[in-house]
Amino acid sequence: MKSWWLGGLLSLLCYLGFLLAQLPAQAVVNALPLPAPLRLEGVQGSLWRGEVDRLRWGPEQLDRVRWHLPVTSLLWLAPSLELEFGRRQGLNGQGVASVGLGGQLSLEGWQVSLDAEDLVPRLPLPIPLQGSGQLQLSLPEASLTAKGCEAVKGTLRWRGASLLTPAGELPLGEPVLTLSCRGGKLIGKLQQSSDSLSLSGEGEWGWDGRYQFKGKLTPGPAMPADMRSTLAMLGRPDSRGVVTLNVNGRL
Repeated sequence: MKSWWLGGLLSLLCYLGFLLAQLPAQAVVNALPLPAPLRLEGVQGSLWRGEVDRLRWGPEQLDRVRWHLPVTSLLWLAPSLELEFGRRQGLNGQGVASVGLGGQLSLEGWQVSLDAEDLVPRLPLPIPLQGSGQLQLSLPEASLTAKGCEAVKGTLRWRGASLLTPAGELPLGEPVLTLSCRGGKLIGKLQQSSDSLSLSGEGEWGWDGRYQFKGKLTPGPAMPADMRSTLAMLGRPDSRGVVTLNVNGRL
């Protein structure tokens, strides 16, 4: 009798496992209470491996989001998603995201790239600017919770960087932003230098959306005279032409 029950139980578990393995991703999405700004278009595949043609959050969107959920990660009670998004142009990225028992989000091996011309016009800058070049984020590891940032190790590089200002084009070399955490806030230390301009400083961003950046901006010998007058819009230059920056706000 005991062997009969054991065989029946194993058969039932195998059948349930088969149904779960074949569960369409669209059925899962339909059952989830998604927030109003979030829309998923063109959902394909299964719970374990699939693709969303377009993910929209209000006016923002990610194209071709692909995922793989290894079954082994569920056995360790730490679901781990291998993610990719983007097409050949625009925002692209890939990496691994996992969730711990306490709700902690861990990111590993993330590589993200974005054309500067898509990002620079959205920044809260006092001067209308356009950018060229490519932003490349390398994020080997990060640990985030609902209360804030616990640990982050990464760099953001702007390759082929230049700005188109009202006074002309401004080459920037290759700015580097080094990322870390402090007191639950995301910290970024900026270093940038070219013959036209040098900028250094530190910024912080909290989970409430508040940000602050303090730094110094120094015109270089190759900066045209008419651009130097534009710097006065950012702050009062000292006797050496250095402008002290103290920018804060909320995103």
